[in-house]
Amino acid sequence: MAKKRVLNKSKILDTSLITPNLRRLTVDISTFSHIDLKDRGGYIKLSVLDENQSEVMRSISVSTVDIEAQTLTLDFVNHGGSGPAAKFARSAKSGDEISFYGPGPRRDINQELDEFILVGDMTAFPALKVQLELMLENNIDKKAHIVLEAKSGEDFNYFQDLLGVENFNFTLIEGNFTAKYLLTKFKEIDISSDKSLSLWCAGERLAINEIRQYLKEHSELDFSEKYTSSYWQCGLTQNEHSQMKKTDVI
Repeated sequence: MAKKRVLNKSKILDTSLITPNLRRLTVDISTFSHIDLKDRGGYIKLSVLDENQSEVMRSISVSTVDIEAQTLTLDFVNHGGSGPAAKFARSAKSGDEISFYGPGPRRDINQELDEFILVGDMTAFPALKVQLELMLENNIDKKAHIVLEAKSGEDFNYFQDLLGVENFNFTLIEGNFTAKYLLTKFKEIDISSDKSLSLWCAGERLAINEIRQYLKEHSELDFSEKYTSSYWQCGLTQNEHSQMKKTDVI
C-alpha cells in the first residue's frame, strides 16, 4: 500500500530578498521531528490554492536546515510570475501559514568519481549549491566545472562563499531567465576523456532537453553518472510543465 502523503502546516518566520532575484522564506520546523540535516538540498512540495481554490503543488528545493534554530529556508526566484506559487512567495510575510508535503530526498553526486560538471539556472541554485557545500564538507578537492545562469550579476553573490574555491571552476551567464546559453557554455568545458565523470544538471526544461540531445549525439562524452532534471518551462504553468515532462526521453 502506498504511503499516504501528509500535509505539513507551519509558519513563516521571516522573508528577505537575498539577491535582486531570489527571495528567501524562513520556515519554522520546531514541530516536525522528521526534518533534519539530510533534507538540505532536498525538496518540499509547496501547497497553495489557485483562483478556483484548487490545490496546486510546486517543488521547491530546501536551501538550508538549521537544527539549532529549528528552521529551514526556501529560496524562490523572484521573477514576477502570475502563478499561485510565485504570488505566494512574493506576498508572503512573517506570521503567514505555509503548507507543504515532504521533504523529499536530494540527488547527490557520487563524490568518488574523478571530475564533476554541474549546470543550472536560478531555480537550481539551492540544490546545486548544497552539492558544492557537501564536497567541501567532505574535503573533496577534485575539479568541478560549474555553469550558472542568472538574471543579474548580483545574483551570483548567492555563491559568494564558494566562488574562490580553487578546484571550483565557475562559468557565469548573466542576463535572462530562459537558460538558453547553458548548452553553449556546457560545450565549452574541456571534458577529460580519461577520467570518471559526473554530470548534475537542472533547470528550464527546453534548456535541459537541449543538453540531453547533445549528450545523445555525442556518445564519446562518457559520463559515469548523469542526472538531468527539468524544474520548469518558460511560458508554461507548473501543471503544463508537469504534463510536458512526461513526454521527455531521458
